[in-house]
Amino acid sequence: MAALAGQRVTTLLFSETKDATEDAANTFTSTTYVETPLTGDPFPSTTFVVPLSGAVKVILNAFLDNSTTGRTHMSFIIRTGSVVGSGSTAFTGDDNDGIANLGADDSRHSSVQVVRGLAPGSTYNIRCMGRVSTGTGTTNWRHLIVEPVIS
Repeated sequence: MAALAGQRVTTLLFSETKDATEDAANTFTSTTYVETPLTGDPFPSTTFVVPLSGAVKVILNAFLDNSTTGRTHMSFIIRTGSVVGSGSTAFTGDDNDGIANLGADDSRHSSVQVVRGLAPGSTYNIRCMGRVSTGTGTTNWRHLIVEPVIS
């Protein structure tokens, strides 16, 4: 949403971009999305304030691989409030909103999703999560970016 003539420009109109990175590998074996890996570094997470548009762009980036010919998936969950992992669920990503890799080739993947319908000016928390179709999934160099959508 653009500022109107004579309107005071505030941080509500232009929230800041937030990002989080976790470099070391983590592993998981769950076939449903989990926020806590079995081993290694946690999934990246951060908090953000929603701009006046009520929308944010979520960018995921990671190296993924699997111990078998199965798929390794990484997506994200958004909750209300400033405590990561707490609050009411506002958006739960699924396989269509995230990234995936088939097999053990350890390749890098990225995804960009726009999440709309969030409460302008409110604080939310976001964390990546992972799952596998089978086998043990591994993720490395996980990066999460949340950007305000202005219009």
